[in-house]
Amino acid sequence: MPSYDRNKGEGIRAFEAFCRYRDLGPPRSLDRAWTENKTANQITNRRTRCPTHWQDWSRQWKWVERAASYDAHLHEEQRAVRTAKLREFENSAMSLNWRTTRGLRSMFGSCPT
Repeated sequence: MPSYDRNKGEGIRAFEAFCRYRDLGPPRSLDRAWTENKTANQITNRRTRCPTHWQDWSRQWKWVERAASYDAHLHEEQRAVRTAKLREFENSAMSLNWRTTRGLRSMFGSCPT
């Protein structure tokens, strides 16, 4: 199981808070995650700093390391997509080159060797 999935024993509220933090992307912060959580859940208190229990959850459930693992996972997925697109482009270019060469040979005949 990837480290950025919910851990055994991790409460749903702690995991949802982690997801809010994780999904910020780098650079992320607990306070920014808390602010976004307040907005999303229509929490109306004026606190700008994240609550202590979020800090505790972050340490206990290793949010920084898990978020970094998630970032690496996303980077690898993006790299795989780019590689597949590059291969597709190369294959298209080779196919176009082959068709062009074949078309020119049919128009002008084979070049003497």
